[in-house]
Amino acid sequence: MIILGLMGKIGSGKDTVADYLVNDKEFTMIGFGDVTREIAEEKGVKMNRENLLEIQKEHVEKHGIDFFPKRIVEMIEERKLERVIINGVRRPADATTLKKEFGDDFHLILVETDSKIRYERMVRRGRVGDPEEYEAFEKQEKLEIEAFGLDETFEMAKITITNNTTLEELYEKTEEIISEL
Repeated sequence: MIILGLMGKIGSGKDTVADYLVNDKEFTMIGFGDVTREIAEEKGVKMNRENLLEIQKEHVEKHGIDFFPKRIVEMIEERKLERVIINGVRRPADATTLKKEFGDDFHLILVETDSKIRYERMVRRGRVGDPEEYEAFEKQEKLEIEAFGLDETFEMAKITITNNTTLEELYEKTEEIISEL
């Protein structure tokens, strides 16, 4: 069993790494955001980062800090998955819960990218709810860092992929990591 936890700031390339592993390496992806979006859809809430953050906050307050990682563990076990990417690990409790559940099969990977590059990539991808101005991007990022304790979680990563250049280089770095695991 190989369970990879992907984390990084907005626009760092987490989804690109996940897509590569799903399409080329036969991994199954489960994202923290997927669980949150399912809840938002059930509630009929508009899909934007602010609303999704609020849903996460509500569920953590109601069900505990480990609600989302435990739900992901359940999904992996129910589906009997062997090669999984868990995209969007954010809170320290996310990482510690997953490590506790999967032990040495769990590997936490940080995707790092310079701020300006992340903003430009995010604007190009054009997702609904993403900020359109750099200042709004910085403000949103700061809110997420504080809300989730991202700095503490990022320090837990044993593997880092720096994603400041080409897509081909990102794939090569990802391939090297998978080969080593």
